[in-house]
Amino acid sequence: MRNEAGYAPIALVVLAVALLSAMDAGMKVQTALLPVLQAVWLRYAAATLILAPMFLVRPQRLTRQTLRANLVRGVVVAATALSFFYAISVLPLALVVAVAFVAPFFIALLGRLMLGEPIQPRVAIGIQIGFVGVLVIFGGELRVGIDPDQILGFVAAVAGAFGYALVAVMIRKQAASDRAITMVLLQTATAGVVLTVPAVAVWQPPSQTSYMLALAVGVFGAFGQLAIAAGFSRAPAAKLATIEYTSFIWATLFGLVLFSEIPKLETVAGAAIIVAACLIALRPSRVPLAGRATARAPRTADTREEE
Repeated sequence: MRNEAGYAPIALVVLAVALLSAMDAGMKVQTALLPVLQAVWLRYAAATLILAPMFLVRPQRLTRQTLRANLVRGVVVAATALSFFYAISVLPLALVVAVAFVAPFFIALLGRLMLGEPIQPRVAIGIQIGFVGVLVIFGGELRVGIDPDQILGFVAAVAGAFGYALVAVMIRKQAASDRAITMVLLQTATAGVVLTVPAVAVWQPPSQTSYMLALAVGVFGAFGQLAIAAGFSRAPAAKLATIEYTSFIWATLFGLVLFSEIPKLETVAGAAIIVAACLIALRPSRVPLAGRATARAPRTADTREEE
């Protein structure tokens, strides 16, 4: 597994978070028009149609191990998507994103358990400070009261966060043998296949707006997943986990523009804490001269760049 010292993995995950946040906003609109199962199926169907030609330009030989690993992850992706998109259909977007901020904890823990990656003290501190920001935001939402019927939405949001973390760590593990486009296409297509029968059972005739939304979220989701796969294949999961906190900034922006959701004072304060946590966790360490020379050495076969 690669462990790049530069900012490329960070930039890729920042881009991914922005694209996936746009997808979340589009899906919140879509789930108001169609059943959640149908909306999620349309998202994966559109993304598969976008990703397939990209894969065929330079196809990878699909071994049994590649198919097995990516198909398993595709099932996890389908369950994760259903959980998260159900949550945003019954709860405010910013609130669901705040709950989903437990994902970095899961990512760091799963990275340690599944990949044996150490959790650097600075990263651990950044995650803890970021979680304080989440608690501040969450407290502001609790202050206005929550409908008991929305409890299931919170459970779904937490489940979605765990599933997202599991997928991210599985991607990093599989990146040793598969390219990003291969992983994303297979998991996306698998999720679509898994959800086909349930989606047909609740199918409603989509409007032109729904088809346009499906295309938009398909584009955002496809390229967002490509960016997240490329990022997590290049650096330890715990190092990149804290970047997930920036999605709240995007959720606040989309919530204000699309849903007239005005951020509370606690929301602004929590976002400031989260940004501080990101800066702490991602502050580059001083690299010895020998380390810099090693980092600039030509890549070997074991450190070749995946597409």
